[in-house]
Amino acid sequence: MAIFDLGVSAESLGLGDLSRELGDLSRELAGSQYPGGHMLGSILDYPNEAAGASQEIQYTRVYLHGGDTIDKLSYYYAGNGSLARLVRLGLYEQTDPKTSDGVPTNRIAQTDTTATDGTTQQFRELLLTNAATGGTGGTPTPLLVPVSGYYWLAFVTDNGIAKYAVTPLVRANFAPVRRETTTGVTLPAAAGALANPASAIVFSAAVQA
Repeated sequence: MAIFDLGVSAESLGLGDLSRELGDLSRELAGSQYPGGHMLGSILDYPNEAAGASQEIQYTRVYLHGGDTIDKLSYYYAGNGSLARLVRLGLYEQTDPKTSDGVPTNRIAQTDTTATDGTTQQFRELLLTNAATGGTGGTPTPLLVPVSGYYWLAFVTDNGIAKYAVTPLVRANFAPVRRETTTGVTLPAAAGALANPASAIVFSAAVQA
């Protein structure tokens, strides 16, 4: 299952509606390798391990269905973590959830800050909470997806040492990914200056309740 929606243009053949329905099905099948998981591509697109970029938010675009409940966000911890090496995940909306040309705008959910210690080579599922921007100690707060469309997973770490599941190097301005610098593991209430440089993509997923 490829990361990207590439192929012959269905619009020119008068099959636009069918193409969009099949695209939704393709995204659901990609997530079936991780039951309940919604991610960019599939888990098979993340065969490598590498450190994340310190204090850089990675946004990856995913498709979610209105009415579904997301209660956790997930990443894959590969090693080199510690109590002092932290991660946080979040979820952002875009102005028009139906367009594939959108970018992340406002944060609609996030996890608490979490240490990267303990058992390696495992998926880590973090509860969504009501923690304030940059905060921690929130109570579990599942998200009811308001409308079907594109959303953006956010992953951030405060160090360049702990390792995660990642894709091979992806060329600049190619994948539906955006990046933004931050302080520590703060996820801002609204996305700021965005870039899409050549880089490996860290695995993250929204987990359906």
